[in-house]
Amino acid sequence: KYCTAMLRALKKHRDAGPFLKPVDVVALNIPDYVNIIKYPMDLSTIENKLKGRLYADTQGFTDDLRLMFNNAYIYNG
Repeated sequence: KYCTAMLRALKKHRDAGPFLKPVDVVALNIPDYVNIIKYPMDLSTIENKLKGRLYADTQGFTDDLRLMFNNAYIYNG
């Protein structure tokens, strides 16, 4: 329940837009993204994993959130 509530809040955040769907390297014209980011993550992927009960515990959910934000930091600086 905690993870679902957290995900819902993150999706509603005013700055969530870039994190809602997987990065579209073609539309954004960033072909180097796939060479820099080896493990892409976004909120829709996290939501699908949560709904599919693919997280063994809350740590897996938290790890994916950290991965998503770290990817943004690594690629964008």
